[in-house]
Amino acid sequence: MNFLRAATLFLCLSLPAWAQPISTNELEAHIRFLAAPVTEGRGLGSEGLGIASMYIESQFREAGLEPAFDGSYRQEFELLGATPDPTSDLELPGAPDLQYGEDFVVFTSYKSLPPELKGELVYCGYLIEAPERGWDDIKGADLKDKVLLVEVNEPGNKEGGLFEGLVMTYYGRWTYKYEQAARLGARGVLLIHNDKRATYGWGVVKNSWSREGFTIPDEHLGSPFEGWITESVAERVVSEAGLDYDQLLARAETPDFKPVPLNSQASLQFSPTFRTVETSNVGGFLPAASGSPEEAPTVVITAHHDHIGKSKDGEIYSGVVDNTSATSVLLSLARYFSEEKSLPINLLFVAVSAEEQGLWGSRYLAANPPVPKEKIWANINLEMTNIWGPTKDVYAIGADKSELDDVAREAAEAIGVEYIEELDKENGFFFRSDQFSFARAGIPGLWPHEGPTSDSDVLQKRKAYRAEHYHQTSDSLEVQSAEWNLEGTLQIADWVISMIEVLAQRSERPEWAEGSAFGR
Repeated sequence: MNFLRAATLFLCLSLPAWAQPISTNELEAHIRFLAAPVTEGRGLGSEGLGIASMYIESQFREAGLEPAFDGSYRQEFELLGATPDPTSDLELPGAPDLQYGEDFVVFTSYKSLPPELKGELVYCGYLIEAPERGWDDIKGADLKDKVLLVEVNEPGNKEGGLFEGLVMTYYGRWTYKYEQAARLGARGVLLIHNDKRATYGWGVVKNSWSREGFTIPDEHLGSPFEGWITESVAERVVSEAGLDYDQLLARAETPDFKPVPLNSQASLQFSPTFRTVETSNVGGFLPAASGSPEEAPTVVITAHHDHIGKSKDGEIYSGVVDNTSATSVLLSLARYFSEEKSLPINLLFVAVSAEEQGLWGSRYLAANPPVPKEKIWANINLEMTNIWGPTKDVYAIGADKSELDDVAREAAEAIGVEYIEELDKENGFFFRSDQFSFARAGIPGLWPHEGPTSDSDVLQKRKAYRAEHYHQTSDSLEVQSAEWNLEGTLQIADWVISMIEVLAQRSERPEWAEGSAFGR
């Protein structure tokens, strides 16, 4: 053990035991350690993330939680890192001389591929199969070994439109499109980017998909290649086939749409580089106070402890709000319930890894839970908690997809705050954090979030954070502590305590809402 690790372990184990209840001092201490320079921004595979994991494990052990994973606090797993090839050559009819990053991006989870991939091009509209909504873009078409051109988002994505209007559902997410293409046996899939339908500009696509991406090794969860093209490229490809892109898109907006062969081929030559990265989720288990833990229901409380590490110039992305603020709540809740509460349900506290790389830690946990999946009633996921002061109202992202909506409402009323309808649904936040991994596994989940109403300017500070500090080096202790009011973080912690108490009083697992894509 080197000096840095030894010193860190000493600090972890020598922290004083906290007196209940949860206090802002307790929360602040966790934040300050996890966001300190010694953790180096907690980048995947870094020594700094290892130090943060050691700290979290020591807190679970000190609180008296049992190791969650077969006698260990660690759930270790590997990820395959793939760095895109900037010299990749994508040949599409009618669109010569495409430039990587400017016109297209591509990714693969396959280490062994031929030097050139080819496939017939088929325009597939939105590639959605939603039987509960009477929608089927596939119509039984054979898309095996084809290269699919697919629109992002959903048909009728406007006020009063199809599906849920401006509110993005799972069918609109790029992850769903890639999963569909893989299920259909496609050789490749290219999403057509449009700023409005994607809800973000091409620059986000370029930056996100031009750096190293990750997947589970030897588990080909996607097509041989997955990528994006600009809408202007799609227009040229469709035009080369003698068709009008706007007319095709209009057809894709109707339930009568079926895939349209473009009578041409796509060809891709690329040579990404690969590496294997080891990481781990860190979990502590608090068994039910009575009866058999094997028979008791389990509530899983999560927060991701990774962030994006350091820049090429060595600048540290500390990630105070994203996500040490939430990890501090996770640790404080674990201590609180271990010391003070006797509940008829199991509580599983897990600091998941690799969230920033695609929710991989929670995805691995949801696929490999330490308790029977059918016994998991809910996931409460803590993400970017409110450090700017208490609010008069709260909402829970994704709660309305299940009976967790009732749980969150009752819990909010119990602590004296108003429960309001989820805001900013069009941004699809439910699909962008770890509760989504549990939903994909059939387990209801939510993300507790502060509301807009307060005696101070919490809403404006949140907006400023997103505009100026999110995933920037300024999400640091120096900058964020200058104005923080951790009474807001404490309020989120109190609300989660109340949620867990409400769940403990239920006799049945929360059901999915009628028509939910996750309840099928």
